[in-house]
Amino acid sequence: MLMTVPGIDVSKWQTTTPPLAGLGFLFARASIGLTADSMYATHTKNARAAGLVVGAYHYNWGAIDPVKQADYFLAASMDADLIALDMEGEDCFSTAQALTLIARVQTRRRTVGLYHSPSGLPAAGQ
Repeated sequence: MLMTVPGIDVSKWQTTTPPLAGLGFLFARASIGLTADSMYATHTKNARAAGLVVGAYHYNWGAIDPVKQADYFLAASMDADLIALDMEGEDCFSTAQALTLIARVQTRRRTVGLYHSPSGLPAAGQ
């Protein structure tokens, strides 16, 4: 039997946290490149108060060192239950850069998922 859990993803573009009733999780953007998402703390606080599982994602930039981005993301998302790399768009990581970020995250004893557009799933060893 297939079971699904409804949830949402949010970022600074949602200037208030959307209604959370009936949801099981919220993923909030914690960082983009080497910049914090200005609404991360608000969204995750509201999700925790509603009893949701909290996830954090990092939107990457291919022009910035993936190790630096991994370290920044980990610092920004320490309170998250789950973390993921958002790999989409014209300026996203190559598969090699994604592997570098994932490996760096794993050295900190965290498991990182891969969040991506339907354009293709790279074999990134997550």
